[in-house]
Parts: sequence; structure tokens; C-alpha cells
Amino acid sequence: MEYRKKNRAALKAKKAAAFQSRSKERRDHEKWYRKKNMQRHVKYCQQPEYKKWKQKYDEQYRAKEEVGEFWEAYILAIHIDKEVKSRMGKADLAVSKGYYNKSQQRRRAYEKLIGIKSQKYFVGNPQRNQNRQDAPGAGR
Repeated sequence: MEYRKKNRAALKAKKAAAFQSRSKERRDHEKWYRKKNMQRHVKYCQQPEYKKWKQKYDEQYRAKEEVGEFWEAYILAIHIDKEVKSRMGKADLAVSKGYYNKSQQRRRAYEKLIGIKSQKYFVGNPQRNQNRQDAPGAGR
């Protein structure tokens, strides 16, 4: 390994020269071989067993790149987070993301900004709603 590290440029140049020196027939044969086996390779990649293996491999690879030696704990934390989110209801998930009752949040933020205390707002004409509350039989 040390030889490769020390002589990296020389080895790269040597490989490039060898690659260029191949005959056109050899390059065409390699192209034909890759093209011929592509369908088999695609079919293999679509198998459920391969997909499961690849998903697990990619998860481990990304975790190792992300956190290094603590990759197993990182994967465990991700799985716990997925399980918690799968058990949350739609409303709980919306609240945790901050999407729940957005119009009310915006109104309160605006009132806080301009210094108005929050009060009950009526839909439509407030005078008309007041009249409804005073009407006979309104407190059923």
C-alpha cells in the first residue's frame, strides 16, 4: 500500500498508457460484452433480496460517512425516530412540524408585533353576532 501512495502519479500514467494502447477490436468487444450483460444486471438489481441488501448497505454506508465510529448508534436513533413518527397521529405530527393552526399563529405573532392584546374575533360582522347573542332563545 505504501508503494501505491508514494507512486500514485506514475501508476496512474502507466494505467492510462495501457488503456490507450488497447486495440479498437478489444474496446469494441468490451463494449459489446457490457451491452449484452446489461439486461441481466438490471434484472438482478430489481430483485427484492437485492433491494433489501442494498437499502441496508446504503444506510450503513451513509451512517459511517456521517458520524464515523458511532454509526450503529446513529442507525438505531434513526429507527427509533421512524417508529415514533409512525405511531404519531396526523394532528400530533402537524403540531411537531409547526403546521397546526397556522392562521392563529400568524395572527398572534402579528398582534404581538404591533402590541395588541388578543381578543375574540367574530366571523363576519361583529355587530350582527352581538345581536344574535341577545336574541331570545340564544342560550340553548
